[in-house]
Amino acid sequence: MKKRTALLTGALAATSVMSVQADDHNASEAFPDISENMGHYQAINVLYQQGVVNGFDDGTFRPDASLTRIEAALMLERALNLEFDGEVSHDFDDVPEAYNEVVDMVYEEGIFEGYSSDEFGTRDELTREQMAKVLVEAYGLQVDGVPTVHFDDRSETSLKEYLDAVYHFGVAEGYPNHNFGIGDEIKRQDFSAMLYNAMNVEDTDYEAETQLSYYRPEDFLKGGQEALDEVEAGGALYDTRLMLGQYFPTVTLEYGDPDEQVYIEGPRERYGDIYLGIQGMNDDEADELVNSIAWFADSEDSSDATLADVQAALGEPDEVYYNELFDGVSYRYNEGDYFVSFNGDGDHQLSEGEDGLTQVDDIDETAQLDFFQVRYQPER
Repeated sequence: MKKRTALLTGALAATSVMSVQADDHNASEAFPDISENMGHYQAINVLYQQGVVNGFDDGTFRPDASLTRIEAALMLERALNLEFDGEVSHDFDDVPEAYNEVVDMVYEEGIFEGYSSDEFGTRDELTREQMAKVLVEAYGLQVDGVPTVHFDDRSETSLKEYLDAVYHFGVAEGYPNHNFGIGDEIKRQDFSAMLYNAMNVEDTDYEAETQLSYYRPEDFLKGGQEALDEVEAGGALYDTRLMLGQYFPTVTLEYGDPDEQVYIEGPRERYGDIYLGIQGMNDDEADELVNSIAWFADSEDSSDATLADVQAALGEPDEVYYNELFDGVSYRYNEGDYFVSFNGDGDHQLSEGEDGLTQVDDIDETAQLDFFQVRYQPER
């Protein structure tokens, strides 16, 4: 059997066309097309210093050159310290004899599959979604139970769950235009960075940073400040690695001028009895940067409580406003990076303010709650 020992920053192989070997210099000194101000320089330099990456016969690294499937196989064979078991078991017709053993090793390990039983795709360029799969398989990253990442082009591949995994484990990210890059050829510098990231994943089992708690209005009406303290301590936070500070797609402009900074509502996903929603502000280029996450109670669990009950339990709200989206008055209570809001649709007295928005003149405190949310919204 093959020996498989994952190295933290193990050896990346180069194909036969690459001959410039690592030495005592930095990557920026060794390669004329590598500089210290490159985005992936740290990864490239560490891999180079450890003999992980090599250059070409002309002395260049070619960071933007595409990587073939056989080149990636060679890299992973070295990175994982695989050893040939003495018998070639694959039936690929397009693998040159010189590469038979390497392909056999990564194939038997389940890292690579062929296009068919007799075609490996040796000289084809590795695509970004294929990169996701081979790195997940190579380093045993968890796939099941990892939350979905909302890339615009996620539906264009059957390897969706691998995109989610490499994103959540910090191996790879998408493009600023909200795409992952399905079908795009992987560049040498990008694969170097992603391989380096995969090598340094400390825990291959996915765990949310904190767990989702299912809050109902009654939890706050009965517990008052105690429930708010629990929220501040992180009881409502599910997993900010996916949402906060990231760009997200498929947004619907709910109100306001799209040429200005306006609130936008992102996709909602159901987690058990809770709906997870994300929200953000668009910038001058209409990119959506997530700055809040909310959990919405199931409508079937709506409370019989009123706005008066909320104030009796929690005291004077930090903010009272007319909720344009849900057509009612909202009471908001701030607690650290969180706030909790309760919305009641009743017979309120309203008027139009100087800013054109609806202002609340008199509150119908008998209004029954029809919307409730716990939102994580750190200061930015």
